[in-house]
Amino acid sequence: MAKKSGKQQIAQLNEKMYKLIASFPRTRGELVDFHFKSEFENYLSAIQDTTGQPLLVIATNADQMRASIRRLILLSDMLLFNTQSYAGSGKISFFPIPDKTKSPVLKIMPVLDPVSKKYRSPKPVEVGSLLSLLGSRSLQTGRPEGILGIEWTPGTSGWQQSHFTRTSEPYKNEKGQKCHIASGLTHIEIPTEDTLLEETKTFLRKGQVVFAPFIRTTRDASFIDEGVLKAGLFSGVLTVQDSAIHNQTGILHPLTDLEIPYLEQVPLSLLAKVLEDEGESLVSFRKFINRALVDIENLSEPAEAQHIITRLKRDLLEDELDRVRQILDRVSRMKAMTRIGVYVGTAALSIAGLKGLSLPGIVIGAGTIATVTLSELYKNYEEKRKVRHSPMHFVWRIESKIG
Repeated sequence: MAKKSGKQQIAQLNEKMYKLIASFPRTRGELVDFHFKSEFENYLSAIQDTTGQPLLVIATNADQMRASIRRLILLSDMLLFNTQSYAGSGKISFFPIPDKTKSPVLKIMPVLDPVSKKYRSPKPVEVGSLLSLLGSRSLQTGRPEGILGIEWTPGTSGWQQSHFTRTSEPYKNEKGQKCHIASGLTHIEIPTEDTLLEETKTFLRKGQVVFAPFIRTTRDASFIDEGVLKAGLFSGVLTVQDSAIHNQTGILHPLTDLEIPYLEQVPLSLLAKVLEDEGESLVSFRKFINRALVDIENLSEPAEAQHIITRLKRDLLEDELDRVRQILDRVSRMKAMTRIGVYVGTAALSIAGLKGLSLPGIVIGAGTIATVTLSELYKNYEEKRKVRHSPMHFVWRIESKIG
C-alpha cells in the first residue's frame, strides 16, 4: 500500500483529535492538549513529508487567526498556526479517557496501597495530592521534548510533552463508552466560548490547516529570529502582521510586494466550501508562489534572487493575481455571499529573505539548572529529523487594505 502524503497523514491526525473531543466535549481543552502530546512525533513527521512551503502563523488570539486564514489560505497548501491565547502555564487536570485509547504519554502511575502493601492504580485524590506537591517544580524543571516549544526568553517553561496517568476511577462518557479518569499537567487552555477549532474543522480535516501548539515563540518579542528559525525547521515561511519586520541578526532583503485578493467577512466554514468548488481554478497561483520561493531559496546572492522574483512577478504572478481576483469577485456577488456582507478585500503582502541568520545565544534547557545553546538543540533536532536547512529564510508581512 502506498504511503500516505503528509497532508493525508495530518488530516488523519486531525480527525483523530475531533473524535477524541467528541468523547467528552466539556473537557475539550484538556483532550486537545492530550492529543497533541500523544501525536507530537507524528505531526512533526507528517509536516516534514508535505510538499510545498507551509506558512507558519503565531497569532495573538483566535480573531487574528481567522483573519490570517482568510488572507493566506490562497497562498499555500498548508497553514501551521498557534494562538498565544491558548497557551497556559500548566495546570493539574482531570478528564475522562476512553479505555480503548492508546498513547505513548498515557501510563499508569502505580501506588503502594498502605493496607494490602500491593501496588495498584492511583485514585484521583492521590494523583491530585502528588501533582499539587510536584506541579510547581515540574513546571520549572520539566524538560521539553523538542526545541519547537522552547521560548527564547530565559525562565519560561514553554510547551512540554508531559505525561498522564490513568486513575482507578471508572467512568462512562456521554456516548456510553467505558472510560477512566486520567490526570496530568495540561498546557493548552481553550476558552469555553471559543469556536475556532469548530470553524476550521473542514480545513483541518483536509490537512490544509494545522493547529500546532508545539510551535511556540516568545510573547511580544521585538525580533522575528525565533519564529523564522522554527518555520525553517519545516522548510516553511514565517508570516507576521507587524507594521515592520525587525530581526536581531542577519540581513533582511526585501524581495517583492504583492496585493493579494481575499474574501472578507466570510465564515471559515463557507470559505472552505468556496475553495472546494473553485480549487482547480486557484491551485495554479499557489504553484507559482511555491516555484518563486524554491527558485531563489538556495541562491547565495540576494541580487540574483531579486532578479528572479521580479521576473516571475512580471511574467506570471500579476496575471495569476488578476485571474484570482476575477474568481473572487464572481463568488462575492453570489446571493449567499451578499446576504452576509462578504466582499473582496486586498491584503498587502511583502516577501523578504533573511541571509546570515545566526542562532541566538542562551536558552533555558529546563530539566536541570544547566543552560544549553540553541545551536546544540538545533543540531540535535536536525540529526534526528534530517531537516533540510535552507540558506535563505523567508518571512512574509501581510496587512489588510481597503479593497
